[in-house]
Amino acid sequence: MENLVVPRLFEGRGESDSIRIWVPGCATGEEVYSIGILMREHMERLSEVPRVQIFATDIDEPALSVARAGRYPEALLKGMTPERKRRFFHNHGSSFVVSHEVRELCIFSPHSVTRDPPFSRMDLVSCRNLLIYLGPDIQNRVIPTFHYALEPGGYLFLGTSESISQHSDLFVTLDKKNRLFQWRENASATPHFSTLIGHPRAADAGLGREQRGTSYSLRQSVESHVLERFAPAHVVVNADGDAVYFSARTGKYLEAPQGAPSRQILTIARRGLRLELRSALRESVSTRNTVVRSNVVVEDDDGGAQALTLTVEPLPNKGNGNSFS
Repeated sequence: MENLVVPRLFEGRGESDSIRIWVPGCATGEEVYSIGILMREHMERLSEVPRVQIFATDIDEPALSVARAGRYPEALLKGMTPERKRRFFHNHGSSFVVSHEVRELCIFSPHSVTRDPPFSRMDLVSCRNLLIYLGPDIQNRVIPTFHYALEPGGYLFLGTSESISQHSDLFVTLDKKNRLFQWRENASATPHFSTLIGHPRAADAGLGREQRGTSYSLRQSVESHVLERFAPAHVVVNADGDAVYFSARTGKYLEAPQGAPSRQILTIARRGLRLELRSALRESVSTRNTVVRSNVVVEDDDGGAQALTLTVEPLPNKGNGNSFS
């Protein structure tokens, strides 16, 4: 990683550019901070330093809490050189805390690599020792997801016991021993999320009227359940930004302000979301087009942050046609 990938990530990039790294299944953060140290060491040798963002995700909230704290017992630092230990850690009692200059590169957030939409426009995906815990079917879905998440020419770093299996059409092997791969162009490599039900016509084929009615009701029930569980959190607002409908799970992105209640979406949006939301909503209202803002970072009550994709989309013209979601 240090010799083959890191220097290439910085090639041709200046202060106005950014380098984006995703570490799915980051657990308690050791892999994340190791990459952060490598990035910092290289940044110190540059006259023009691009912005570096390391998005670290996991489904385990307690593990993410440990990762955010960046505090580790000395035994975990045994393999580190004394120079790096002095440079990037501060002694705190019986433990060592990662320095602020490394921690400020890292954004920790909850995310499921098998259920949630993938990150995008990444220059590097480092996923070491997660695939070995997933079955072959899930691995075959995750590897194309990583390909989708990467920018053309981006890099994939896997664990020593992991491989891209039959997906050699998606990646070029750079270092087989150390499991380093590079994005390969493949027009058909589009990730898809498996559906739980088939096409309506297929589901109803060969059934009588009563059976078709039962099948349709069941399908509606299943579809409602799937939408409720897997659809992204969303709010319907009018052209003035007043909320008229809230889905479930919007609490991570909205909070009631002090004082009189408000339905104004820009008033109740959390810190980090408000500015991008105002801009996207204004653009969508004026153009009647869908507007997307990628990797908007939203802070939560515990001091953590989540990177999300914000989409503002006009609803189909019904009534006055002035609703957006």
